[in-house]
Amino acid sequence: MRNIIKKILKEESNDFEWASGFEWSKEMLDSMLTDCKTLMVANFNVSQNQPYQSAGGPSVMYLTRCKDWWDYLTQSPLDDNGRGPAEWFTPEYYDRGHYGVIWNHYWRINKKTPTLEMLDDEYTSAITTEWDYGVERQLNGTSSSEAWFAVDKNSKPIYDLIPPNVHKYAKIYEEYFFGDKINESEDGDWDWAREILGTKEYRYFEIIACYGVEPVTEECVEAHSHFVRVPFDVVDELWDGYINYMGGPGDEGEGIINYVMENGLISSRELEEIIMFEGVVEVDEDTFGYPDING
Repeated sequence: MRNIIKKILKEESNDFEWASGFEWSKEMLDSMLTDCKTLMVANFNVSQNQPYQSAGGPSVMYLTRCKDWWDYLTQSPLDDNGRGPAEWFTPEYYDRGHYGVIWNHYWRINKKTPTLEMLDDEYTSAITTEWDYGVERQLNGTSSSEAWFAVDKNSKPIYDLIPPNVHKYAKIYEEYFFGDKINESEDGDWDWAREILGTKEYRYFEIIACYGVEPVTEECVEAHSHFVRVPFDVVDELWDGYINYMGGPGDEGEGIINYVMENGLISSRELEEIIMFEGVVEVDEDTFGYPDING
């Protein structure tokens, strides 16, 4: 993938400078998405200075301009409230140059490249967005709320495709999810990222979310964890527990869960896939910094 990307970018600009001048353009992105190719991106919560999570790991999405995908999703059924991908994937939006944003945490977990046939899955969600307000601001790091950056099939950042001002988010993301599996930065110093993740002004929590239930017993059959940090002064008002203590979603854990949702620590896209919350566990700093993301 990296060689293909570099070839496209070289064709776009013969005097392209990777180190200092990279910035996404619509023409560049459209070139990468021809022939139903997708661009895999991770999303980062800028206001909270930490990455979003999905099913216990990185939250990733796939950008597309594939006409076959668009036509398929246009025909998908809406729910009882008239909601669903079909309300987004209209012929008008395609003609206006909008982009499909599609996600399914199993694709990331199983390192799958999505195909048309894979769209027919209950865990697949999809919306569309325009270039100017949506994709461009996120990819180029000018949004005050969220940043997107290209990642490979292992969910690791592709720095050649990340503008310089977005590198700081990608590095925090990489340390967050792959801290014990990455090489030192070429800049030689990761202490600043560790300080951001490990500041003593926070307490750390594992939010256990349920993505599937057994129809008869309604018991959770697919639970995944989201690891978040909450400022000390906020925790005092919401939580009476301690490290390794578990609070239920309807009692001790309710305040933390509400704080997490209200402050965007779990993305709105991810919340759409969560059926219910199982509980909240306070964890130590090491567990927060290097969680078991396979759970």
